Amino acid sequence: MMLRHDEPRRAEIELKKLEELEKKRAVGTNVYATEDLRALLLEKTGKTDESISLIRAIVGRRGARPDGAVVLIAALARAEKLHRGVRPVRADLAEASG
Repeated sequence: MMLRHDEPRRAEIELKKLEELEKKRAVGTNVYATEDLRALLLEKTGKTDESISLIRAIVGRRGARPDGAVVLIAALARAEKLHRGVRPVRADLAEASG
């Protein structure tokens, strides 16, 4: 919500709290979608390449949800880099399913 209202500083503070909660409860990586939110925050603050790299890492993990590819494709499209991302997305999906 804060990202939609152009409050990246406040979003960063709240995201750090959520990341700490994830660690404290030892629930696993990205259980509270902290990496997804981090990618959105990076994108919102103009760090598009870092955002895309993080999304690629999330999508490329063993057991990653298949809908992560859609998130990556959307981020690439917003960054007008879709042409550079289609083949790597296919490779990530093939690796995850095989």
